[in-house]
Amino acid sequence: MIKNGILIGPSGEISKYDWPDIERNCYRLMNPTLVSYMQKAYHWLLDRLGQCDMDGKVILEEFVNNYCFCHANFEEMPSKALYIISDKYPEIVAIYKGLIDKLGLEQKVLYIAAASDMLPLKDGCVDMYIDFDSANEYALYHKGYSTEALARYFHSESRAIGSFFSFKPNSSAEKELHRQFPESWKHSYDISYFKRYLRSAWANIIDEESIGNFTDSNTDEKASLYHIPGEVGMDVYFAEGFRKKEQKTL
Repeated sequence: MIKNGILIGPSGEISKYDWPDIERNCYRLMNPTLVSYMQKAYHWLLDRLGQCDMDGKVILEEFVNNYCFCHANFEEMPSKALYIISDKYPEIVAIYKGLIDKLGLEQKVLYIAAASDMLPLKDGCVDMYIDFDSANEYALYHKGYSTEALARYFHSESRAIGSFFSFKPNSSAEKELHRQFPESWKHSYDISYFKRYLRSAWANIIDEESIGNFTDSNTDEKASLYHIPGEVGMDVYFAEGFRKKEQKTL
């Protein structure tokens, strides 16, 4: 079914701890340190995306209930690619569709509201995956990262650019996360584990960098949801060669 320009599919099972962030609190409540991490990540990922020939390629960004990299950066992104922006919540997809439509850009965008493993897409059709902390968003409600839910849409030459927020082990931030999201996986926001996972899921990690360290935060800053100042880091990565058959949870 298509409603207001959005392809609607099954939403799948939704956790009672999940909800559509209509007010976009993930942005609105950010403290200055997290904003600076985001800006650094934007520049880093755009630079790596610019190294790829994306003409005629399919670029997928999923789980935009958390953040939407495309909306913030479309003006600097390849104009001849086909973009897919998706989330299980139709109201979230509608928000971003409205905002992106107002930009009046030439990029072609397919908007989908459906569960990540139920997207009405052909297997192996995605050439580039944008994971802007989507791995953690998925891990709040599942025992795994987002690429596992999306695996069938990738092929052996697919690439990914991504960012990953992390918490200091055994920190107050980590404890607050699990208090707010009791179903969250033990490896959500765990950068050491995530780096090992990347190497099991992708044949080649082309580049990676830590752009935000735990010690960068000003402890006088206000906590943002479960992002507590002095306990949050951020890493970025650029990978290629999805290991469709070999992929496994470590």
